[in-house]
Amino acid sequence: MKILFTLAFGLAVALGSSSAVGQLTYDESTDGDLSGDLGVPTELVFDVGLNTITGGAGSTSSGGATNGSDADYFWFSLGAGETVDSISTTRTGAGAQSFIGYVAGTAFAGQTGPDTDANTLFSDGESLLPGGLLSAPLTAGNHAFWIQETSGEIDYSISFNVTAAVPEPSSAIALIGLGLIGFVRRRR
Repeated sequence: MKILFTLAFGLAVALGSSSAVGQLTYDESTDGDLSGDLGVPTELVFDVGLNTITGGAGSTSSGGATNGSDADYFWFSLGAGETVDSISTTRTGAGAQSFIGYVAGTAFAGQTGPDTDANTLFSDGESLLPGGLLSAPLTAGNHAFWIQETSGEIDYSISFNVTAAVPEPSSAIALIGLGLIGFVRRRR
């Protein structure tokens, strides 16, 4: 019985604690160039905590975006109970402001304003959620982003903070307690 109690207590502590492990840190210089194809963005896997994408965009001959600019397209999925409650930026480079577009889904239909659910220009140190790009947290589903600079070249970093609803420890302990009562009654 003492062993069962110890196991139940350990499980309750594990369920009641949340740790942010496995957050994404994607860096184009080491992980490869993000997709330049608006119809096939790079899929990224986010986890609870701060997920950061670091890259570069700007005028190149790659033809990845409008006017021969290098654009970056990526998407990620949030599960039930997960939200992105903040998006923040850093950027350096010749351009005064950079473009970011958002669409609910996994790809963009085109490269104009109406092809996005939201878009804005951003500079260094901006908060895009809440604020500049979106006013409400992102919730369960697919979310695609498009980053572009047309007046020079930039290096950028965009951080997405993912949170998750965690069951209250008292609920987990109550369920474990009911399971133990059932187990003890069954053994008798």
